[in-house]
Amino acid sequence: MRRTILVASVVLLALGMLAPSASAEQVTHLKQSSSWTYTSRRGETCKFAVKENFTEEVNLILFGDPDNPTRAQAEVHLDGTHTNLKTGYSVTEDDVIVNLWMPGMDRWMYVGLQWNVRTLDGEPLYIRGGQIVLDVLTGEVVSVTPSLGPSVSEVLCPLLDH
Repeated sequence: MRRTILVASVVLLALGMLAPSASAEQVTHLKQSSSWTYTSRRGETCKFAVKENFTEEVNLILFGDPDNPTRAQAEVHLDGTHTNLKTGYSVTEDDVIVNLWMPGMDRWMYVGLQWNVRTLDGEPLYIRGGQIVLDVLTGEVVSVTPSLGPSVSEVLCPLLDH
C-alpha cells in the first residue's frame, strides 16, 4: 500500500512539473467523417461476392503550429458491415486506431484495435490489436505486431462462409 501511494505521488509530481510546458503548446483539432460502400466480385476477395459498408470518423490533432506541427495524432474509428452476397450472412467490424507521427522520425505508427469482428448479435469472432510502424519516405513496414499478419481475405472469408 505504501509503495502504491509513493509511486502515485511521484507520478503526480512529475505530471505537475510537465503540465505547464505541455499546456503552452497550441493544439488544433480537425474532424472528418466519411462513409462508403464497396462490393468485391466473386473471387476478388473471397470465393463469393462481398459487400462492405463503412463509416469512418477521424479526429486529427496537430500539436504546435498547424502549418509546421511538432507532432500529429489521428484517432480513427471505423465501423462497418461485411456481407456475403451469396448467403446474406453478415458480420460487423468496429476498429479503433491511433496513428502517430513526429517530424524528424520519418515514421508513422498505427496502434490500436485493428480487427474487431463480431456477429450481428455482438458475439466476438476475431479480435486483434497491435502496432504497425511504417517508413514515411519509402512506405516500407519497419515493424509489425505478429498477430496482425492475416490479410483481409484470410480473416473475413472464413468468417463469412456461412
